[in-house]
Amino acid sequence: MSSLEKELKERAECLFQQKQLGKVVHDYRAKEKATRQLTFKLRVEHLAREAVRAKPATFAENQKSKAPAATLAVDGTF
Repeated sequence: MSSLEKELKERAECLFQQKQLGKVVHDYRAKEKATRQLTFKLRVEHLAREAVRAKPATFAENQKSKAPAATLAVDGTF
């Protein structure tokens, strides 16, 4: 094998390794992005559930603090 052939073979191997490394890095970044998106989605859902659970308690507390409203009887009198 001549020195030129050896050099070409080494360059080809180096390029192949760089492509493989590029694929690995790309896959890692894609998985990392998917994980961040899923985490964001789950956090939003968690916060929404907390907000729904907190609303009735807050509403009930607000109703307790207000003066009782006058009720209208069936015949239209108070």
